[in-house]
Amino acid sequence: MEQNFGLEVLGIREPGGNIISEKIRELLLDAANQGITSRTEALLYAAARSQVVEEVISPALQAGKIVLADRYMDSTIAYQGYGRGLDINFLQELNQLCTGGLKPDLTLLLDLGSEEAWPRRQKEIPDRLEKEGLTFQEKVRKGYLFLAEQEKERIKVLDARQEPEKVLQLAIRWLDEILMLMKIDRERDKINSFGAPGKKGVQGVKKSTASSSFEQELAQRRDAESQYRMQEILKEIDRLNDKLNRSLNINDLMLYKKMVKQFLQEASARAYAVKQERGRNRRGRSLLISITTIDHEMEKLIEDFVRDPKEPVDVLVTLDKIRGMLVDLMI
Repeated sequence: MEQNFGLEVLGIREPGGNIISEKIRELLLDAANQGITSRTEALLYAAARSQVVEEVISPALQAGKIVLADRYMDSTIAYQGYGRGLDINFLQELNQLCTGGLKPDLTLLLDLGSEEAWPRRQKEIPDRLEKEGLTFQEKVRKGYLFLAEQEKERIKVLDARQEPEKVLQLAIRWLDEILMLMKIDRERDKINSFGAPGKKGVQGVKKSTASSSFEQELAQRRDAESQYRMQEILKEIDRLNDKLNRSLNINDLMLYKKMVKQFLQEASARAYAVKQERGRNRRGRSLLISITTIDHEMEKLIEDFVRDPKEPVDVLVTLDKIRGMLVDLMI
């Protein structure tokens, strides 16, 4: 990752990840076990997944770790659903049962046509599933792509025909984005527990005749927390701005747009909180106009760039203008 988010990463593979699941993996992938039925296959994968979720994944997440899994619940739909032809609803219920509803925040799908991927796999000793042949593999690929179409926010398709370094860069970009959003969510959670960054939260306080002063203090802490989050988002925007100064591209522009939207949402929420606390927000109308203007400028910039890429200097000037308006919203 390009940023240091201070998070511990745990890598696992599926099926596998612990002693029991690894033994199930050996059984499933052993090319000698050709007699395994499609339903038995699905249940064995589910058993391995259930064990690793309960024994490894859930404890790791509760400890604040990032879990990076090589395959997960989507594989059941792609392989046993589209590949084997089992009922999709049955498999979805099975996934729900063995995971407890635990879904990934982000799934990276490295897509390569079966005809291109097949020769690569022949360089290795094929396992039981790889021996199913090209037609089976193409069904599985279509299953993955269908899932990606249904869940565009979670599943990001990466063109694996590109050089490995390029694919890695794209993967890192998506990971950076989801980790940044998770960081913002964690900071938002601190507000809900009445804590400011680096300060102990206020808990168990009941309303009394002195509740007015407490509410004022709480409002001040929340405002400080909101400013902190806006500053963090602005740092990410500045980082993206530096990248765009070095190399202007649509992917980073779209990410820039997304972070600007996050900033505007935070600014809007902060203004609403001030209005609720003070009864009236004198800046309300001007703030709304500023947010609308920024949003319009960003949309127009993206549309113009896609339709007819401008000279880099024109785009960068507009980005600097937008950043200046964002800073004004923090005052």
